[in-house]
Amino acid sequence: VKYDEKVYAFYGQFSSAIKQFYLSLGLRTEISNIDMGTNTSNRITKKYTDFFPSGSLSYEFENGDYLSVNYARTINRPKVPQINPFISLSDERFQSVGNPNLNPYYNNYFELIYDKSFEKISIASAFFVSNAKDQFLSIIQNTGQNAEGQDIFERTYINSGNKNIVGIDADITYRPTKWLLLNTYVSPYKLQIKNTINNLYDYKSTVWYAQGSALLSLNNGFRFLANYYYQSPINDGLTKLNTINYANATISKSLLNKKAIIAFKIIDVFNSKWFNYQSFESNTYTLRKIRFDRQFILSFTYRFNQKRKSAKDRSSETNKDVLEDKQDEK
Repeated sequence: VKYDEKVYAFYGQFSSAIKQFYLSLGLRTEISNIDMGTNTSNRITKKYTDFFPSGSLSYEFENGDYLSVNYARTINRPKVPQINPFISLSDERFQSVGNPNLNPYYNNYFELIYDKSFEKISIASAFFVSNAKDQFLSIIQNTGQNAEGQDIFERTYINSGNKNIVGIDADITYRPTKWLLLNTYVSPYKLQIKNTINNLYDYKSTVWYAQGSALLSLNNGFRFLANYYYQSPINDGLTKLNTINYANATISKSLLNKKAIIAFKIIDVFNSKWFNYQSFESNTYTLRKIRFDRQFILSFTYRFNQKRKSAKDRSSETNKDVLEDKQDEK
């Protein structure tokens, strides 16, 4: 199967500052050409042009507090398993197949952010609203019977349903000493899916997502980072996704006058990165146990022709490592 996707993007941005107000406006234009299929008589071609505006208006108070209103329109493109037309078998009666006609869907994201800093603690809080139409929906359908008269079921993906999310989050960073950095991120939000196929997959659910981390930096160049992730169960009339929780750990050492770093990372320290997915679709009960293998990663990094970073630069880099965008983890 041939799959060829070309995306041409153009981006412009305008920024302005008036006293303590900061304004930023952006517009990204994408021209996408998709060509896929097995031969000239069985091909799917798609061509579309999309516009993605973004904007931010912020105000910095005299005491250093920060208030910002942001908006952005984004795109979610199908992944390879979601469009791969070849059937994969978990057993002879349950099949999985992608949908080559699956289209990307678009998301409108709005957030109101307030940041406040103290001597050792910084707090970033936000209220956010997100909505999308024709999201990716995973469904199970009955495709007939085999030679023994047993039903055959197929899991595939379609564009169906509107996804609306309203929530708040709090990102708290505490540095009790210069060698220890603690971070907690909590985000409860209301998730609603509506207008799905025959309204079978419509539901409302309150979800709790949380993440915690601890970074220990020693004078001898050793650093230890531990992360913990948690997501509460998600339920609707047909499906149930159980709790997800796991922990990662990384230990690293600076070498060669801090030009090199050797690091060892364990993904899923306690071997708990697995969850159950239950559904009742096409008049059949399905229980899927999804498990990720524990991973061990050893890496060596050497920086060529780079100046040594100041303490301020190193602090900024450390915060970037730990305080990454939590929305991507959900």
